[in-house]
Amino acid sequence: MNRRRRRVLEMEDKSHDKMNIDPTLANLRGNTANSLLMLFQRRKMYYVLLPAVLLLGIMRAGPQSIRRSIVDFLGSTKERYPSRHWEKRNLQDAICIRSVPVKVVRSEDGQSVFDDWLFLEEVNAVNVVVQTVEGKFVVFEQQKYAIPGKTLSPVGGFIDAGESPLTSAKREVLEELGLGSKATLSKGLQMVAPGVGVNDLTVEQMKNVIMQTAHPDEVESFPTSNPSKEIRLSTGNIPKMENDPDWIFLGRYRTAANRGAGFLYSYLLKNAVPLVPDGGTAQYVSEGDDESQSISFLSDDQMMEMISNGRFQEIKWAGTFALSLLHLRDGMPGCCIGQQSAGLCFGENCKS
Repeated sequence: MNRRRRRVLEMEDKSHDKMNIDPTLANLRGNTANSLLMLFQRRKMYYVLLPAVLLLGIMRAGPQSIRRSIVDFLGSTKERYPSRHWEKRNLQDAICIRSVPVKVVRSEDGQSVFDDWLFLEEVNAVNVVVQTVEGKFVVFEQQKYAIPGKTLSPVGGFIDAGESPLTSAKREVLEELGLGSKATLSKGLQMVAPGVGVNDLTVEQMKNVIMQTAHPDEVESFPTSNPSKEIRLSTGNIPKMENDPDWIFLGRYRTAANRGAGFLYSYLLKNAVPLVPDGGTAQYVSEGDDESQSISFLSDDQMMEMISNGRFQEIKWAGTFALSLLHLRDGMPGCCIGQQSAGLCFGENCKS
């Protein structure tokens, strides 16, 4: 036995006697090559072979196979680990995400540079407040993944590729409520089959009517610091040729001013009528929403109370409903008309 190995073994014995720990672990404190040699000599080869075998298996199987195996395992343990959070994956694999770049951003005064500016660009979306021909507001009560408890919500969803915001709004109202404007119903009755009634129409037929009668999207361009590039956005405006006074455009809004998160297009549909059987009733089977939900019909005053009490738990929903009420009340909540108060009044402070 050479002098160097003898010294390592003596260090091991002292460490073991003094600290009462596994000699194998103590060996790792010495020279790496000598420690590995002693692992083999002590027949502890699995310390080395096990990681090597695992690494080789991963390389041979590939990342997709490993991912499927993990998902299969999670599926088999669903009852033991009940949760809505099921799996993590790349953000850009998600259907609602357009891009997730980390940008280098210069401050407005040019004195600072931020090299970790996360910019999450969601697919643009629509929210629609629906008021029936009887004057009732149609709202959903449901639970959402990121909201504790229950919340009220409007009709809404992502704008599909090739759709204008208005076309998307019409489609979402049809899918979620079976409702639409009188003008859309008239077109449907003429195009599907003259002489048929609402009870003879289907959601797919009315979707085709909405798509076929859609007008070209109006696009607005904005210059950027790069002269060869520009930002192009749908205006969301309702074309004059639409000739449908019951659809009101409430505005286009950035979701997060500095971080992106897509644009929201807010609409109000007045005097909504059924486009298909059971449309606008609790019996209608909604499409396009994964969460269970119940439908409610609220009066103008009830809607004001729900907004005042924070029952719309997402700011985009609350904003769209508030804009709708301002439009319907000529820009001023009815409870404040005639008062000399400088601000708006809500809830219990409202006076007739």
